[in-house]
Amino acid sequence: MKWKPQFNGIVLLFLIFWIGGCVAKSRYVAEVSQRESVAARLQEEEEKRAALEKSLEESKTAASQREKELSDKLAGIEQQLAVARESGTKTEQELRDQMLRMKGAFDETDRAQQSMINRLNEALKVTEAEAAQRERELRESESTHKELIGQLQKEITDGSIKITQLKDRLSVEIVDKILFASGSDQVTAEGKGVLKKVSDILKTVKENSIRIEGHTDNVPIGSRLAGKFPSNWELSTSRATQVVRYLSELGVPPEKMSAVGLAEYRPVASNDTPEGKQRNRRIEIVLYPKDLQEIAASVEPPHKTNTR
Repeated sequence: MKWKPQFNGIVLLFLIFWIGGCVAKSRYVAEVSQRESVAARLQEEEEKRAALEKSLEESKTAASQREKELSDKLAGIEQQLAVARESGTKTEQELRDQMLRMKGAFDETDRAQQSMINRLNEALKVTEAEAAQRERELRESESTHKELIGQLQKEITDGSIKITQLKDRLSVEIVDKILFASGSDQVTAEGKGVLKKVSDILKTVKENSIRIEGHTDNVPIGSRLAGKFPSNWELSTSRATQVVRYLSELGVPPEKMSAVGLAEYRPVASNDTPEGKQRNRRIEIVLYPKDLQEIAASVEPPHKTNTR
């Protein structure tokens, strides 16, 4: 029966290629989905810009037509005024008053139309800036996603870390046992090693903001820890703050980061099982786009005021 080892080897090779094909296919599907998401966001920004450009053009056309109509009316009144002046009729003053009213209406309409055009121009500037910013953010998020997967492959494989990307939001979930001892908010040596890998990539982030979220399961704080952490709010907030502080020490720009504790109120699994509770006890490092107001502020510097 010498053929059995050879047969087993063939089966093993087949399984290796089959599993590898499945992994490659899943990665391909994820990449396609991500690129489609980026394309959809950019298309949305392009449509918004096109709509603003159309409104601006329509407004300019309306203003031009209104200006021509008022100019024609003023020319007619001036003609009548000349005739009245020659004939010496009493209508001259009436025509002057009418002309002044028309000029006032013209000036008011012109100011209103110009104000609308200015507002549309400003909105168009913001939209163009937003579209460019979103494109940079999406490309950076895609690049960061790939780098994190490369750096944290071991932790991803053993289930300690999960990396997900949904549209323009990139999330790195780290289970709490990697970062903290039970009931503690001090980062462990193992946790510092993981955060060091993450920080090397976060230091290159320029276009996105970074939020560190602390999460817990639904088990209330025990009496032993209640003096330091009255509830899961305090524990989750303190852990998020410690991660932000350590990442800052490693060189991640502090102005890019924020810390928030969400206690047990954002679970990713059921708290009815030990496995679910373990998943819910986590730190999430989230990359998300800048706020629109921040983008708008960058389009035009704030006006300076004189102080004495």
